[in-house]
Amino acid sequence: MQRSGSAAPGFHDTHGDLRELVSRPGPFVSVWANAPDDPTPRGIASRSRDLRDTVDEWLGEGAANAIVESVETAFPDAPALVLVADESGVILEERLEEPPPKEVVASGRLPSISPVIAHRQAAIPFLVVILDRRGADLYWSGGDAQGSETIAGDETFIRKVQAGGWSQSVYQQRAENTWEETARDTAQEVQRVATDVAARLILLAADVRMAQLLRKHLPADVEALLRDVPGSRSEDGSHDERETEIRRWIRTAVAEDTVAVLELYEQELGQHDRAVTGPEKTFEALRESRVDTLLINDDPDDDRHAFFDAEEPGLVALDRAVFRELGRSPEGPARLTDVAIRACLLTGAAVRIVPKLRKLDGGIGAILRW
Repeated sequence: MQRSGSAAPGFHDTHGDLRELVSRPGPFVSVWANAPDDPTPRGIASRSRDLRDTVDEWLGEGAANAIVESVETAFPDAPALVLVADESGVILEERLEEPPPKEVVASGRLPSISPVIAHRQAAIPFLVVILDRRGADLYWSGGDAQGSETIAGDETFIRKVQAGGWSQSVYQQRAENTWEETARDTAQEVQRVATDVAARLILLAADVRMAQLLRKHLPADVEALLRDVPGSRSEDGSHDERETEIRRWIRTAVAEDTVAVLELYEQELGQHDRAVTGPEKTFEALRESRVDTLLINDDPDDDRHAFFDAEEPGLVALDRAVFRELGRSPEGPARLTDVAIRACLLTGAAVRIVPKLRKLDGGIGAILRW
């Protein structure tokens, strides 16, 4: 795809499930739901009954029952849930780590999936390394590539001893050499896994000396991904604290990616070069296949609508006149946000869900390919 200038980090549907979803004919029911305040079976059952009463009118008993089953299975374990259903039943279920901006139960020509995209853009690939002088435990997650590995070090000389006399320095050097070998072996695996999963972050739990040795054996680009977290390989009660820090670093990295997108957007917008703002100019760029990354803030209360073509994914417009000029009959109306996201998913453009911004006129804009 033709492109000039810098690219921006954004969400692409690499697994294809969302592309397949928005290609379906609809109509759809979209549900954005938080875990009930009363997380007991009674509270969850009350929530599911309310959903059944609403959805049954739109899709029928079978689909309503499928939605109820998904809700009762997801809660209370998941903090929030997005469901999309059609007359065949539930066709998308996404459990979220953070609540959506508002609870929604709506029927429309297109599914409303912005919270799913926000959730997935936050699921950055990362690697956790827990290292001590006896070895290391590695855990990683990157899309479908998830796994773990243990590296066993040589425990023959893992402690410096106060042997006394001429032999003390020998024992100390042997211990140092053993630590260094463990760090070297770990560094090789860290580099391999980080490359395989395209890690955005490497979270390291280690004492000061082992952390120094590991950094020594990593190339600069991999070392730059390291972030320190507390904990050790022993059962010392540090697991929860380490998990909290890992989540904090991941949120920080996601925020940094969003800032990078917005900085590039504002730069290109200021140069009147590779960015547009507002619904009209963004939809024009979508029709011309010029959108590299769509920036959108999805307000659930936004009732603006747009139109789309079932056969040509990039053919979208804010009114029917564009279709009349082309001799085409549009589909819709559908929510403006949903139309724009559908066009991006089906044309290979990235999507970035962003906060509400003054320079994002009408909550929508784009960084362009050219």
